[in-house]
Amino acid sequence: MTSRLSACVLIVEDNADSGRLIFKALAENGFHPVIAKTLNEAFQVLGNFPFCVLLDLGLPDGNGVEILRYVRRMQLPIKVAVVTGSAEFSNVGFAALLQPEAIFRKPVSPFELMKWVVSVSPDPAQSGFQPCPHGPGAPT
Repeated sequence: MTSRLSACVLIVEDNADSGRLIFKALAENGFHPVIAKTLNEAFQVLGNFPFCVLLDLGLPDGNGVEILRYVRRMQLPIKVAVVTGSAEFSNVGFAALLQPEAIFRKPVSPFELMKWVVSVSPDPAQSGFQPCPHGPGAPT
């Protein structure tokens, strides 16, 4: 497995409306978003080394903190922003211990997310970006 970053932005979000909104904002601004609706799907996409992850914590098959924990334990060069709703905001304290690069509370402005993604986006000429492989997919 290579550790070179791909041009992907991984959106880990089980809410279809939120996922579509974030996907659209990223795609319209030249990024290559991939949506994972479960932990299992997210772990599959992590193998493609997205340069950043927008991470919901409340997922149908577990807690999104597991993604952040894995990125930190494996020392992957992936930036992570936790994007969470008020119902699961108590999990943010635990997530913060794993030092995400940002924490956003839902509802979050697509502009704010875009600003953050741009701020952590590496220069393709410097980073050795690989093409964005297809992951679980576009929003349905």
